[in-house]
Amino acid sequence: MFGMVSRAAIATAFVIALAACNGPNNSGGAPAPDPYLAGRAVQSWGANDSGQLGDGTNAQRLAPVPVHGLDSIRAIAAGGNRSLALLTDGTVWEWGAGHTAPTQVPGLANVTAIAAGGAHALARTSDHRVYAWGANDSGQLGDNSTTAHSVPVLVNNLTDALAIAAGRAHSVAIRADLSVVTWGANNKGQLGDGTTTNRLAPVTVPGLTAIEVATSADTTVAVTTSSTVVGWGANNECQLGLNPPTDHVVFTPRCDDSRTPLSLGGNVTSSGDAIAASATAASAGFSVANTTCPGSQVAANGGTCTISVTFSPLEAKPAVGELNVTYNSNKTASMTLRGIGIAPQGTIAPTSVTFTPTAVGDTSQAATLTITNTSSLPLTMGATAVTGDFQIVADNCDGTTLSNQGNTCAITVQFTPAASGTRIGQLTVPTNGLPATLNADLTGIGT
Repeated sequence: MFGMVSRAAIATAFVIALAACNGPNNSGGAPAPDPYLAGRAVQSWGANDSGQLGDGTNAQRLAPVPVHGLDSIRAIAAGGNRSLALLTDGTVWEWGAGHTAPTQVPGLANVTAIAAGGAHALARTSDHRVYAWGANDSGQLGDNSTTAHSVPVLVNNLTDALAIAAGRAHSVAIRADLSVVTWGANNKGQLGDGTTTNRLAPVTVPGLTAIEVATSADTTVAVTTSSTVVGWGANNECQLGLNPPTDHVVFTPRCDDSRTPLSLGGNVTSSGDAIAASATAASAGFSVANTTCPGSQVAANGGTCTISVTFSPLEAKPAVGELNVTYNSNKTASMTLRGIGIAPQGTIAPTSVTFTPTAVGDTSQAATLTITNTSSLPLTMGATAVTGDFQIVADNCDGTTLSNQGNTCAITVQFTPAASGTRIGQLTVPTNGLPATLNADLTGIGT
């Protein structure tokens, strides 16, 4: 039920899929395969009235056809009448919505995740910012407006996104502190903030921390940090489960929409009682550290052995792996492993400074900016830099580690205009956390 395909997409149902294919093989006189299927390619099928299959036509396809012109695919997404592909070089390509062949989405680089909604799309970049484009009638682009944008715009106040999802006309993200933020349409309570008010910029879902999120048209679900599954929003098909009666008069369970997260009664992690011979943990930073199971004979009716798994996150984002267990020589069992990599977080204040008009060559104007460690992990700064007619005159942040939450350091910037008129610059401070670079915009007028 849930995923990146919205209910709007179901009306013009189409599917896209990655295919790892062999290269040309002309042995035996057989026809050569389509050259677009050499290597890693995308195939699509279904409705194609808006070019959403990307094969250069508007013809419906009942069997998979290749999407021409793309290879080195890292991820795909589909929603409404458009399709997206994320390439391994960090660029995003789009087709559909009137385009019958893939075209590169302008203004995006270093993208690490994509999501497609009913008529809008999201992209998360390596610096954990989120960009959005497409329809914006309900504020689903998160730029504090309802103006549609064909070119990606930055989602307001979201610089530490770990995961993204897009519904029919709403958007969701998990932040570095594992809180969940939502924005856009809220007529069914799909933003989870307890209201049915549309939001033009991200708002926090109260009391929720999560490691995964997913959406359908007007419904949102999440896997919480305690490994339970919750959902909120539209419930017209009981996708959130039956609501209990609210008084002593009505006894019939209902399927009402919910403005706040409801437990769906699931627990996504569970362990078995298999007799184990070996165990391995695959990918995503998980590994088997110790086990008493290999070679052991575990007694029936309650006998146990133990498997210890370590998690060393590779990135600051949710991770999913699998524990595989082999027992009785030829039988297997598996268990999903979930974790979250976290990173230090910091802020710079103020994020912009406007100096008073200053005579050319005057060195009397200066401002101090403060960096604060807002996480429980040590935050380390790299070499600070400034551009334009601005100079760093005092700096105890360069190369400094703020060990504890609340620790601060300061940078003083001086404005010395080299010419008359508006002068613009920027202070940049690289960090080992999120965001990867702290920036402050600098503006002054030379007189």
